[in-house]
Amino acid sequence: MLDSAAVERVAKIKVDVDKERKLVAKLEAQITEQRAKDLLDAARSHLDMVEGYFLDEKILGEGRAPDRMAAWLNEAEKALRLAREAREWVQGLVDKFGPDMKVVG
Repeated sequence: MLDSAAVERVAKIKVDVDKERKLVAKLEAQITEQRAKDLLDAARSHLDMVEGYFLDEKILGEGRAPDRMAAWLNEAEKALRLAREAREWVQGLVDKFGPDMKVVG
């Protein structure tokens, strides 16, 4: 059973994941070349990890002590931050080279 602080954190992380997924989708829609779109795979992968692993209902229901749950949710937030940074990196490339940028190599 999650305590109220953990419930609030989980809810906030879920909202943030949804927002980040929308930003990734919006950015992907702007990019014209598939190989450039693939640069967003890292962001999507981190978001999948947050939802499918850290926030999995079965895992959250394992009955961790509050300090252990706080540490677990810290890791979820780190993965979310990595997703955000990956998306922002691609956004920087689009800002610099345009949405029709080509990936070489």
